[in-house]
Parts: sequence; structure tokens; C-alpha cells
Amino acid sequence: DQFYHLGYLNCSIDSINEEREIVFVTAGQKYNWNRMTFSKNDEALFSKLNFNQKKWTNHSLSLQQLNNLKFKTITYLENIGYPFASFNFDNILFSDSTASAKIKINYGPKIAIDSLIISSETEIAHHYISNYIEIKKGANYNENIIRNLSTRLKEISFITEVSKPKIYFSNQGAQINLVVKKRKASTANGIIGLTQDENTGELLVTGDAKINLINAFNKGESLKLQWRKLQNNSQEVYSTINTPYIFNTPFGI
Repeated sequence: DQFYHLGYLNCSIDSINEEREIVFVTAGQKYNWNRMTFSKNDEALFSKLNFNQKKWTNHSLSLQQLNNLKFKTITYLENIGYPFASFNFDNILFSDSTASAKIKINYGPKIAIDSLIISSETEIAHHYISNYIEIKKGANYNENIIRNLSTRLKEISFITEVSKPKIYFSNQGAQINLVVKKRKASTANGIIGLTQDENTGELLVTGDAKINLINAFNKGESLKLQWRKLQNNSQEVYSTINTPYIFNTPFGI
């Protein structure tokens, strides 16, 4: 493989000395790139990819370099709405020790998100989940987001993924199907007691309690409350509330 990656496309194994673990190879002709071109319609694409034609002129014909370019191109297109894009060569011409090729990109149909369907036996925070996993109707299909769906769902404390996400394509776009179930994420702990006021003789409630409510109203919100009263004449109450994705925006309060 190392010879192929260095441009020796005709290299071959002559013999193998198993006792000494030596392989005898005939390298053959080394090929360099003469030029690598692409369609004028793809200029914007390769500009985004920072494609430099000078790196493909009078340099070794490297299969690894070709594979890297193909991977980089397809990955980029898959993440901007073209999950069916393909990368090929229109033709490859060899002349003496040089090679020339023209890249052919088939974009396929541009795909947008048509719908996100979240199935659950109980009411679920659809609005919150949609924003958290970055799946919104009308957005370009993004393969990177789709591949990380299960990971993102595991980060949401109040749901559990029941089955792997399913993606369906149609003329309307991509439909994302998720199956989840609600799980308990809220916590409450503390201790409460009674004591008698030394001056009045009245019974007083004392204690230390912490309550953490998560997704209690199916909005993905969290409410934290801490109450402490350890002495007759003092009491502390702390509370915080976080409501994410207000009005379907990335912002919360």
C-alpha cells in the first residue's frame, strides 16, 4: 500500500522470504499528477473545500490523497443537504509518467427536513427535544447531526431512547422518527422536624430540604428550590428556574 500511495501504481511483489520475513518488490513506474480539474459548476464547492490545484501538479499520484479528497467532499455535501452526493472521475488519462483527471460531482436531490416525529407513551417535551438535537422543519439535511442523534438524546436527563432513529426520504424531504420514553429526573431530599420556641412555647417547623424539578411541565424546564431553617429566628430560601428555547429560539431564561 505504501508504494501505491507514493505513486507507484504498477508495483508488484516478486517473492517473499518467509524465513527472513523479507518481501522483494518491483516498484515500476512512478506517476505524478499533471493536472486535476473539475467542472466550472463546481468552482464554489471546491473553493469552500480550499482545494489547491497546485498541490495536484507535479506531485506524486497518491491514492491516499485521492481518498482524502473524496471523503472530505462527500462529508461536506452530506452536511449541507446532499446525502446522496457521489464523487467520481470523468476520465483519467495516463501519459508516460504523468496522469490527468477530471472530478465529476453528482449532487443528487437537495434534501430538507420535512418532519420530526417523536413517539412516546406519555406527553413529551417535543419542542425542547427538537431544539436540543438541532432538527427543525425546513432545515437542510445534515448527516453529522443525524449520526449523533443517539448521543444527543442520551444527554437529555428526562428521556430514554427506546430504539435507534429511523430516517425516511420522500419527495417532500426527510422524515426523522424517534421513539423515546419518559424517565424520572426530578429529585427531592431533606429532613424536617419540630421544635418548641423557648419564649412562646409554640411548635416550629425546622429542617433542610432540596427540590430539583426537571421537565415537570413538559417544556424541558428545571426548577431548583432549597429551604433551610435550623434556628428559631432564621430561615433561608433559594430558588432558580431555567426555561430553555423561549419562542423556539436558542435563548432561554
